Amino acid sequence: MDLPIQFDRPGWLVLLVLLVPVIVFAWRGLTRKGARGRAIASTVSRCMIVILLAVAIARPVWNETGKGVTVIALLDRSQSVPKQIQNQVVKTLKDWTSAERRGPDDRLAVISFGKQVAIGSMPDHLTVFEPASNEPDSSATNISKGVQMAVALLPKDTASRILVVSDGNETEGQVLSVAAQAKASGIPIDVLPLLYDHKNEVMIEKVIAPSQARNGQSVPVRVIVRSVGESSGVLHLLQNGIELDISPNLVGSGAPMSLHAGVNAIMFDIPIQKGGPQKFEAMWVPTSGTDTISSNNTGVAVTFVSQGGSVLLVTQNQQNVNHFVSILRSAGLSIEVRSPEGMPRDSIEYSSFDAVILEDIPRWKLDDLQEKFLFSFVHDLGGGLICTGGPNAFGAGGWIGSQIEQAMPIKCEPPQSRQLPRGALALIMHSCEMPEGNYWGKRMDEAAVDSLNALDYVGIIEYDWNGGPLTVNNAGWTLPMQLAGDKTEAMNAINSLVYGDMQDFGSPMSVALQGLKELDAPQRHVVIISDGDPIGPSQELLGKYQIEGVTVSTVMVGGHGSATDMQKMKGIATVTGGRFYMVDDPTTLPSIFIKEAQLNSRSLIQEGDEWDVSLRSSMTGPVQSIRAVPQVGGYVVAGTKGGFAQTPWVIAVSDGDDPLFAWWHFGLGKSIAFTSDLGNRWATQWPSWSGFPEFWEGCVRWSMRGATPPNMSITSRVEGDRAIVNLEAVDENNALLNFMQSKAVVVSPSGEATQVTLQQTGPGEYRTEFDVSETGAWLVNVAFLDSNGNATGRIPTAVTVPYPKEFAVTMHNASLLHQLALQTGGRVLSMEDVEFVDLFDSSTIRQPVSPKSMWDLLAVIAAGMLVLDVAIRRLWIDKKSMQSMIAPVGKVSANSVEALRKVHRPMKEGQVHSEVPESIEMTSAPSSKKKEERREVEGRDDNLSQLLKNKRNRNNPKDEQE
Repeated sequence: MDLPIQFDRPGWLVLLVLLVPVIVFAWRGLTRKGARGRAIASTVSRCMIVILLAVAIARPVWNETGKGVTVIALLDRSQSVPKQIQNQVVKTLKDWTSAERRGPDDRLAVISFGKQVAIGSMPDHLTVFEPASNEPDSSATNISKGVQMAVALLPKDTASRILVVSDGNETEGQVLSVAAQAKASGIPIDVLPLLYDHKNEVMIEKVIAPSQARNGQSVPVRVIVRSVGESSGVLHLLQNGIELDISPNLVGSGAPMSLHAGVNAIMFDIPIQKGGPQKFEAMWVPTSGTDTISSNNTGVAVTFVSQGGSVLLVTQNQQNVNHFVSILRSAGLSIEVRSPEGMPRDSIEYSSFDAVILEDIPRWKLDDLQEKFLFSFVHDLGGGLICTGGPNAFGAGGWIGSQIEQAMPIKCEPPQSRQLPRGALALIMHSCEMPEGNYWGKRMDEAAVDSLNALDYVGIIEYDWNGGPLTVNNAGWTLPMQLAGDKTEAMNAINSLVYGDMQDFGSPMSVALQGLKELDAPQRHVVIISDGDPIGPSQELLGKYQIEGVTVSTVMVGGHGSATDMQKMKGIATVTGGRFYMVDDPTTLPSIFIKEAQLNSRSLIQEGDEWDVSLRSSMTGPVQSIRAVPQVGGYVVAGTKGGFAQTPWVIAVSDGDDPLFAWWHFGLGKSIAFTSDLGNRWATQWPSWSGFPEFWEGCVRWSMRGATPPNMSITSRVEGDRAIVNLEAVDENNALLNFMQSKAVVVSPSGEATQVTLQQTGPGEYRTEFDVSETGAWLVNVAFLDSNGNATGRIPTAVTVPYPKEFAVTMHNASLLHQLALQTGGRVLSMEDVEFVDLFDSSTIRQPVSPKSMWDLLAVIAAGMLVLDVAIRRLWIDKKSMQSMIAPVGKVSANSVEALRKVHRPMKEGQVHSEVPESIEMTSAPSSKKKEERREVEGRDDNLSQLLKNKRNRNNPKDEQE
């Protein structure tokens, strides 16, 4: 039988032997007359202290047996489970977990899982079964993560069960390996299999096309279609989004066909008529009633076709680049002109270009995805980037702190030695009403702060219900107005925002105006984001904004705002000279805030004069052969980057040298910055300069990445969750190339770049593998390096995951769930046994014993006993004193009172000044007189005489001896 109390360190109980000397030393106190009671009490207290401390040091624990059962239900919310089954099982589990079917100590928790997990409710006896409101990513099934979370949530004071409700088709993780943890803890895992079987199902398993091809040849494209049973439908094939006519003898471009049960392979020969990546997409349109899941009816393959130099030119005004484009095309370059909105949003499309030119493009014209893939195009794919100036370029275009600035060979922020006008920006945040308002509020603030100059002022205002001494109606500075500097304080303030629900605009606008009017900044600006429902500012306050010259831009987002609220926000912007934005797509918000944060963009533009260009000698790079260039009539002020960045052309000014032309190698690619324009506004003398064509053709060709070597071949495929890439390399003499220097980079569909290693597996053969966890196209770029590490050529390939593995499932995997229950001692439940299922059954599981530490309580009691022991030794009251204290007071006689008066009567003044002989005489006479009075008083039997006696004894010990 287990004892309720156990000791973690029982060896320390040996300290109980100290009781022996405590008792022995106390024995002497017991033999003294009159001190026996004190000695006994002191001995008992000291023995208790020793016992308590010895037991406390031994770390006692009280074992308390739990009550009730905790059930944690794991609910599969992945896309492989049909919606009707998901709804049905929720209804069933609500019945199984109702209050009527639980004991008073039973608890319930709910966890939804897919690719990740989401906690719907924590273990509690009041929990009502509901799936998590924040649904997890349903593109995968990871049962193991759900089980791990459940084990972590289980309490220690009840018996526990885990209930897994799933179809058993796990696409990530291995639940059986995780189940061992539950088994070791004695936690059974019950399972409720969700059963289904799609009898009519057709899916495109893959599309196979060669990784490389030449322009003008035909490539074989194979479409692999799997059908559960016999089926029929129409197959469509698209090339770069354009449908191909694969049934020329029939009406329509698709190919009608009948499928047999199993795998069907359909082959097409497709002629290649243009260079660049060719994306082949197959689509199956089933006959009505012959298919269940439509999301798995597509497949994609990519073939890369070699081509001459291809350049993407991005401009906001094509007329500005017509002359420039004609020069490059006459040099044999292929130029494609697009607006910023048409820039690629994936790595596959970017791979069709060798260089990208941004002509006077501001940052706010690109969304985050476009910028991310452009950065990867240069750094990871080895592409070239050329940025030219203009009133919207570089720092004047909001590129300070951006990813693209990292790729540029200059700093968009000018050096602090340049005495430029400062700007001041106040951000008033009320984004809590929009969906994911806290996330987007943070993103907007970060984008605005990042794009500011270090010498600009910035402050952030929000509404906080807790208020504070520096707030007006609870609106105040989260970041008081200050220089942006390195922006660390601003970013810390952004992370501490509480995103309160603002009640009125007048309060935060008053706070902002007070902070801005005190600053010496030519441009002072306020940006308000809100749904518009706070009370509007007074006309008096708007008039103050006009007087102070402070502009306000308003950004209206979704929430409770109405048409009247929109007019309110538009009016604020109109009256103060700002801009109004009505935003439906939150992804555009960071770009808006970047644009509004450009306070001193005009100060970064130098124009209205002609500047000579100073050329520094350069032995390498794109302009090494140019010895003189025309003057420029304007440029964007920037800073030199230093390091490996080269700045051969500068403009000398009183504060230093401003870069005009710079270049460098960045990652696998190259980058050029020209801070003047293409000749429309500033460099007006350049288009007529004889060296203009040579200059720009040289820059473009220098920046372009190397061509694909003809002696390299690459293949790629997907097997399960892994992509496999094989490369065969030979040199110019067709000899196998061993120990090749290369760098391979994988770019995911979301733009994340990862470097992988090519392992040599044989003579001239190389191989790499990587996980493919996202749907879409994965680009693999293999760059060949020279002895200096610079890319000399490259070869791309791609693998595609057209749809999540969830959609490749045609039936349940109940066998995995049965194995899970068997391994952990759980039960296999069925929705058909509604009346017989008891989720909270504790008959087959053991209640846990919860150890509760007691040493701290014992230590506190021992400290109290120590205080009691001190009190016993210092404040002890014996029996005689106790009787004296409680004895009744007798009658005080007149003689006693008179005697007390004589004792306390003072000497007469004449006695003090008497002569010495008199005083000698009085030394004996009063003594005898005092003794006589003392005897008289002592002879009395009353209490007052006794008190007098005690007092004399204390004051005159010698008299007492006599």
